[in-house]
Amino acid sequence: MKKISVFFIFLLIAGAMAGQSASISGKVYKVNGQTMAGVTVQAFDAGGNQVASVQTDAAGDYILEGLPTGVTYTIEPALGGPHYNGVTTYDIVLGAQHILGLQSLNNPFYIIAADVNQSQSLTTFDLVQMRRLVLQIIEEFPDSPSWRFFRNDIGFVYPNNPWAGYMGGVNFIALNEDIAGFDFTGVKTGDLNGNAQP
Repeated sequence: MKKISVFFIFLLIAGAMAGQSASISGKVYKVNGQTMAGVTVQAFDAGGNQVASVQTDAAGDYILEGLPTGVTYTIEPALGGPHYNGVTTYDIVLGAQHILGLQSLNNPFYIIAADVNQSQSLTTFDLVQMRRLVLQIIEEFPDSPSWRFFRNDIGFVYPNNPWAGYMGGVNFIALNEDIAGFDFTGVKTGDLNGNAQP
């Protein structure tokens, strides 16, 4: 009888644990520190299935609630919109000055933004693609989405070469309790001075 009681207690505890849920929350910023509203933040389980989705509010905040605990989730922000948003001739000038060593871009994320073909380098070919976009020869960068998102706790060993010694935070997390401060920085492809909207 005692063994049966212990067995049922174990089942009750296991069932309670299986039914627990928690939340993941954070904020999404632009490179210039402004918050981003309307960004879709999605949670995927280990099998790649989307299990939750929410948009950031006017203050850039999001919260993914009711996620079962004991699961590792990948959190992915996403934002579409026109590729020409925030991309001007001035961005091309800033990119050229950086390449020529006349004036470096003052933020590693702007260097990443300038890498419009995602070759992990900033070259004149990137500037050619930006010029083609500004002149409306192309409507979007063929090798890059309009926005890319990086964990806010990212670190760079070499800020002028962000692809070398990249110390980026990972987007996946094992959820055992409520997690706050899972923040992201949004990088608008081709925008080297942070004037893209939102």
